[in-house]
Amino acid sequence: MSGRIVGAPETPWHLWLVGALGALWNSGGMFAWYSLMFGDPADMAMTPDMVAYFDSYPLWALAAYTMGTWGAFLGSLAVLARTRLAVWLFGIALIGLAGTTLHELVLSPPPEELRSTGHLIFTLVIWATTIGLLLYARAMARRGVLV
Repeated sequence: MSGRIVGAPETPWHLWLVGALGALWNSGGMFAWYSLMFGDPADMAMTPDMVAYFDSYPLWALAAYTMGTWGAFLGSLAVLARTRLAVWLFGIALIGLAGTTLHELVLSPPPEELRSTGHLIFTLVIWATTIGLLLYARAMARRGVLV
């Protein structure tokens, strides 16, 4: 007897690839989140201005950052587990990302050493990845692959 869910379509090979790459990519975000929440700034090669900036995050911005990182990471694991909960988790991640972006780019811009073209490009890559994972999970849920 196979491990297939009765009535569910075959799991496409790309689900495993997207889920694994998503989990790998988002584990970097989890490392950054853990380092920010519990790490020693000296270990992260932060300047005093950068430490002060991250220490000044309001609670809502920390909550948004947490939603973004945890939502995306758990969403990737949910894709691998073939559960449609992945769609909701990526939705939560997108809301968190919107809050974090609002804080960092509009309400409280970071210190000069964090304001670079590279930082902006990285932010755009995070947006593209999160939206892409959400759309992928939604497509797989509609096809019945995520149950």
